[in-house]
Amino acid sequence: MQALGVTAPETWMIGDNLEWEVVAPQRLGIYAIWIDVHGDGLPPDSTVKPDRIIRSLTELLPRQG
Repeated sequence: MQALGVTAPETWMIGDNLEWEVVAPQRLGIYAIWIDVHGDGLPPDSTVKPDRIIRSLTELLPRQG
């Protein structure tokens, strides 16, 4: 982040590992997006609350048209 000149609130972390790619970044103030590739949803016993849940990276692209 320092090399890019951005702060934690300006940063997004995107991944499919709830512990390493959602919880850890959120502790640092980073916006955490969880990819639920299979569409199974969060595990029933999960206490993790991603800032956003997507099924594909294409959901983050601007809409055309």
